[in-house]
Amino acid sequence: MSGNEILYGFFLIHSALSIVLFGEKLGDGCGHTVLGRESGILSSKNYPGTYPNNTWCEVKLRVPEGNSIILKFGDLDIEAKECESDYVKIIKGTYGNELVYGPFCGNLKNQPKEVHVDFSEITIQFRSGLHVSGRGFLLSYATREHKDLLTCLDKGSHFSSPTYRKYCPAGCKAVAGDIYGDITQGYRHTSVLCKAAVHAGVILDEVGGAISVEEHKGLSHYSATRANGIQSKDGSLSDTLFTFLTNDGKKHTTLPPVSLSASSWRGGESWRLREASPNNTQPDSKGRPWTPEHNNSEQWLQLDLGEKKKITGIVTTGSTLLDLDYYVQSYKIQHKERNRWKTYTHYNSSNDMVFEGNVDCLHSSRNTFQPPIVARYLRVIPQTWNQRIAMTVELLGYPFVKAQ
Repeated sequence: MSGNEILYGFFLIHSALSIVLFGEKLGDGCGHTVLGRESGILSSKNYPGTYPNNTWCEVKLRVPEGNSIILKFGDLDIEAKECESDYVKIIKGTYGNELVYGPFCGNLKNQPKEVHVDFSEITIQFRSGLHVSGRGFLLSYATREHKDLLTCLDKGSHFSSPTYRKYCPAGCKAVAGDIYGDITQGYRHTSVLCKAAVHAGVILDEVGGAISVEEHKGLSHYSATRANGIQSKDGSLSDTLFTFLTNDGKKHTTLPPVSLSASSWRGGESWRLREASPNNTQPDSKGRPWTPEHNNSEQWLQLDLGEKKKITGIVTTGSTLLDLDYYVQSYKIQHKERNRWKTYTHYNSSNDMVFEGNVDCLHSSRNTFQPPIVARYLRVIPQTWNQRIAMTVELLGYPFVKAQ
């Protein structure tokens, strides 16, 4: 990277924010913004569409005290002459006593892509006047130790090494960008890396994190799958693909239950016969789904794995019948711990996690548990559904080995 591509500055902002917050978003011109503890993203309103006229956006950013910040533009497309009315600025200090770095406008051909900040609190300011076109901006940030920070638009094709390690910011899931394939076969080289990492389940979108990538020979076709709330696309022949290396190095397999129970069964106890059970076969088979007698959020399906397992994920499908368009759109997960049912929560939070389920009755949807669940008993509790509750369930994971 050339010298004019990196700006080094000393930034400080005095803010009345609570110490538990990592940022604050103000104004009507802000787009998708995720402000995480160690990383996140900021964008202009409507990105990647045209940003609106006469708007402003101000984001007060903070990372843990003692850290500094790396900011990286994924995109910059601001229509302005000499950045007078439309621009992005990085500001330290308070009004009347501030230092401004920038302004940034135009595109990345004439602006630095990366900015290094030597303090833990800054303000990012975006303003727009009258203009005709322009996508605005997309910016990622991370604490200084993550020098290999990616943007949400970086693709596998942007890197030539057979193996490499990078850092994804929090928040890339909702940023426009295509992925092709799945964790089981790999991802086409033109897929955006960080969204693929969320799809694969190697990082959490709300946290971000390090990824280890390995390049392989490409495939003739890549299958579209839905995982962790992201829909990948069918992809055509490519010379190369990439996969993610994980720390556990273990192959996750299907965990068949030894028995099933439920809050209710539509049609009575006959539904409990094994040939009609939700987990008799793969979720995308023509096996009969679980359908409870009632349709409310108090219904549950319980799987008994026979012994403790390390459960890393779940695959669900709906009715699999076009004339019965039934499927579960969202659900919660509970597992039994010390004879009490415990609801799975968001990372570092006490708030219940609501998983995104299916979007139709035919195709499967996978969700990853980060961290994995160690349990024998697991319950799926539908929260929302299309017409009525109907689902098949498959659990993924591997045997649990107690630490010596």
